Amino acid sequence: MFRLPVCAQNNPIDSILTLLKTVKEDTNKVKLLTVLSKKYIRNNPQEAYKYAHEACDLSQKIHWEKGVANANMIFGVFYRQKSNYDSSLISYNNAIAVFNKLKDSFNLARCYGNMANVYADKGAKTKSIEYYFKALDLYEKYNSKDNIANTLSNIGITYSDLSDNDKALKYFYKAINAF
Repeated sequence: MFRLPVCAQNNPIDSILTLLKTVKEDTNKVKLLTVLSKKYIRNNPQEAYKYAHEACDLSQKIHWEKGVANANMIFGVFYRQKSNYDSSLISYNNAIAVFNKLKDSFNLARCYGNMANVYADKGAKTKSIEYYFKALDLYEKYNSKDNIANTLSNIGITYSDLSDNDKALKYFYKAINAF
C-alpha cells in the first residue's frame, strides 16, 4: 500500500505536488494523481480534470485498468458539475465496464449511486431510483452503514420529489435506522 509521507508543508496539495516530482510512472503515481484530482474537484474542477486525465493516460500506458476506472469516476463528477449529464453518464458507464471486469462491487455501487444523482439532476427520477437501488443492493452486501443510510435518504428525497410522500417517509425512516 502506498502512503503519503508526512511533510512539513501545511497544504496537502503542495505535499502531493512535491511528491509527484519524485515518483516513478507506476500505480503509485496514478494514485497520487487521483488523490490530487479529488482534492481539486470542488474548488478547481479544471485542475481536477487535468490531473484525472493524467492519471487516466498513465493508467492506460502501464495497463492498470483500475486507474482508468477511477479516473472515469472523477470525469463523471466533473461533467455533472458542468451539467453535462450525458458525458457524466458515459464516464460512469466506462468505469462500470472496468469495475464489472475486476469484480469490484464496492466501486460499482459508488458508480451506480453517482449515476442515480445524475439522473435525478436530469429530472429522470424513476431512473434515478432504479440506480439508487442498484447501489443499495451492493452497499448492503458490504454492510457499509454510512453508504446505506445516504442511499436510503437519497431514495426518500427522490420519492418526495415525485410527490410519493408515503414512500419518501418509509425510506427516510429506514435511513435514520441504518445509522
